[in-house]
Amino acid sequence: MRVRDMGLAVLTSVIWGFAFVTYKFGLESFSAPQLTALRFMIACLPVLFVPRPKLPWSVIVLIGLTLFAG
Repeated sequence: MRVRDMGLAVLTSVIWGFAFVTYKFGLESFSAPQLTALRFMIACLPVLFVPRPKLPWSVIVLIGLTLFAG
């Protein structure tokens, strides 16, 4: 394993661990459904910068419902 790969693995672990700390502080101010909504609102920001795939809208909606509503 290269040093770069090990560094990325450590960075992933640190970011993931830091997320639990933010959840603890977040739950003191917001309810769990509010934090979930905020997380999805932040996660949808790349839609402004990433081009839409060349798929019909029906397929995109089906994928979205399967991943996020299922």
